[in-house]
Amino acid sequence: MIDLFTGEYFGNTVYQYLLFLGIVIAFLVVAKVLNYFIIFVLKNSIKKTKNKLDDIIVSSIEKPILFFIFIIGLFIASKVLTLPANIQFGYGKFLKMLFEFFLAWFIISFIDALIVEYLEPLTKKTESDLDDHLLPFVRTLTKASIIVIATIMVLSDLGFNVTAIIAGLGIGGLAIGLAAKDFAANLFGGIVLIMDKPFTVGNKIIIGKEKGKVKNITLRFTELEAEDNTKIVIPNSKFVGNPIYNLSYSYKKGKK
Repeated sequence: MIDLFTGEYFGNTVYQYLLFLGIVIAFLVVAKVLNYFIIFVLKNSIKKTKNKLDDIIVSSIEKPILFFIFIIGLFIASKVLTLPANIQFGYGKFLKMLFEFFLAWFIISFIDALIVEYLEPLTKKTESDLDDHLLPFVRTLTKASIIVIATIMVLSDLGFNVTAIIAGLGIGGLAIGLAAKDFAANLFGGIVLIMDKPFTVGNKIIIGKEKGKVKNITLRFTELEAEDNTKIVIPNSKFVGNPIYNLSYSYKKGKK
């Protein structure tokens, strides 16, 4: 039994491997205790404050911090092992990639919490539901952008040519941009409708040769109900640079 613990296997004794495992488990326990502290102690404390930013920070760091503590445990535990130079270098790269994953996770959680806490209430106050459709798109685009950046960083750590990857993404993005030209134009038109609000749902409008009552406004198109009860679907790009006649608005009354 003594020989089992003192004998070396791949340059380390069984005792060193057990110590490595024990340190990692200890940090997992610390992470669980910290998780309890964040949920039951810290969250109850910040509820008493009027500042929303501390709530956002705590909610954003709640789950990622557990993973971060686990990474620290892996780093400290590795110090008890005798690793060859090449394996130690690879292990360091592995920990760096885990940290980049943690950083992306935290940034995504933080920005998403900011959007939910500050932007979402603003969209609920507006009469148009167009910004309600736009908000999920913004949240998804933000997450996708951070994931792409984190992926490029990880690929760089793995030894890939990041410059070539970015150049490829640029060419691919150009091709996608050309293919999605109409979608982008309609999306821009939707943003213009949000900012300027030339009409709202329920208004009677004339745009070009089309006339009807606004029934629905989405990111890509606006639906009108014609006088003969037929549905007219107009791409939002048509509202940019073209005159819009809002028949439900009266300047004398000063309201719609």
